[in-house]
Amino acid sequence: MNSYKNIKDTAQTDAWFRSQGLNPYKCTNPDLDSNFIRAKLAASCLLKSYKTKLSEKQIKQLNIFKIKTKATSTQAFSILNLYKKIRRQEHRQKKV
Repeated sequence: MNSYKNIKDTAQTDAWFRSQGLNPYKCTNPDLDSNFIRAKLAASCLLKSYKTKLSEKQIKQLNIFKIKTKATSTQAFSILNLYKKIRRQEHRQKKV
C-alpha cells in the first residue's frame, strides 16, 4: 500500500526525470543499468546545453540514443565519454 509520502516522493522523482528530459516510466525500471540512466541524462544535457560544440554525426548519435530503451555498456560509455570530453573543453575555454 502506498502512503501519501511515497506517492509524493514518486511524484517529485518523476518531475525531476522530466526536467532532465527523461521519461520517468522508462528510467524507474529496476532492470536498467545506472550507467544507462547517466548516459541518457548526459545525452539530454549535451543536446540542450552544448549543441554548438557537437558535430552533425554526434548530434545524430545523441538523438538516436535518447530514444533507446536499452543499450549496451559500450554505447552508454561512448555517450559518457563524449560528455566528459565536451565538459573538459568547456572548462579549458573558461580558464583562458
